[in-house]
Amino acid sequence: MSIPNTPRTSRWGRWLRAGLALIVLTEITVAILTARLIGIPLTVLTVLAFSASGLWLLHRTSSRALHHLDPAHPAPGTAPTPSGTTRPVPGADLAILAAAGLLLTLPGLLTGILGALAALPPSRRALRPLLLRAVAPIAENLLRTTGMARVVTGEVVEEETVVHVEVVEVREQRPGP
Repeated sequence: MSIPNTPRTSRWGRWLRAGLALIVLTEITVAILTARLIGIPLTVLTVLAFSASGLWLLHRTSSRALHHLDPAHPAPGTAPTPSGTTRPVPGADLAILAAAGLLLTLPGLLTGILGALAALPPSRRALRPLLLRAVAPIAENLLRTTGMARVVTGEVVEEETVVHVEVVEVREQRPGP
């Protein structure tokens, strides 16, 4: 009998597996050290509290995102501007909050702490430019390859962040026959 040919594992796949293994080993080490320091019951309670707060944050963030998509209903959590009107929470903040909720939901102390830190407003302010710089080329490539947009160079300014973007005109999609 011959062994069927299996595709070679990509370099990204190996790095991803190694990173996940490192996270698991780190979480186990941190849990053991924390249990020795504060006791097993408090450690378990802390992990459960992180997970519960992560589920709450994911629920809250998804509700805000859905309300943000509906122009007829103001989003809960809109912030008043100096002129008295309200502005919705930026999409980048919702993405950061969703990632923070996922980190909190994962069973572990280290991911819980990282998720809690990412959910804080100063951290979101610091993470927003990094997220926008990472997502802009992906969105540009997606729009360019699908033919959904004509692409020219420009800038988008969101609060204090300037992101270089190249999408200007999105083409209308016509329904099929």
